[in-house]
Amino acid sequence: MRLIIFILLSSLWLTGCIVFDKKSTSVNFYQLSAPAASPQKDSPIIFVPRAQIPSSLRRPNLVLSEEKGELSLNDNTRWVSPLDRAISETIARNITLNTLLPTTTQTPSGDHFVLLIDVSEFNLGRQGATLHLSYRLETDKGDLIKQGYGKWENKANDDPASLVKAQSINLANAAAEISQVIINHTPAPVR
Repeated sequence: MRLIIFILLSSLWLTGCIVFDKKSTSVNFYQLSAPAASPQKDSPIIFVPRAQIPSSLRRPNLVLSEEKGELSLNDNTRWVSPLDRAISETIARNITLNTLLPTTTQTPSGDHFVLLIDVSEFNLGRQGATLHLSYRLETDKGDLIKQGYGKWENKANDDPASLVKAQSINLANAAAEISQVIINHTPAPVR
């Protein structure tokens, strides 16, 4: 009986620890966008694992800019999902749109291509939203097909929504370039 009373009193006491005041601001969640696309071909499947991103971006908050080792972020802006996964999913959807090939972020069985993505810059600078990434297209056995590097910039304001929209466009442009490489290295269907 004492235990039940203790638990009830503790729960009443702990409810007073949570304070909701009018000064608290709401948190806004953001997500990179890419059009939904259905594959029209069966193979090869393009496996896109999580992108490698700088450690400064491995946080739930949107990093607006990173200059001279200083991060500019807002505690009230968050990603819906981890950024490394969101980048891979956005590029994968754009590749499906451009190539009509199936893409996945889960390891497929059977023969497939692997697209490794390494992002070195993903922020808002003086020129707008900047994306620097390198990619490596391999067979499922690890044999190199093609690798490349690119830099994409798009105009963006200082607000998070503008940054997310501009980076979604940058990722679509990067995926378009990578898609051309995939098309050039995909065998034509046998009829």
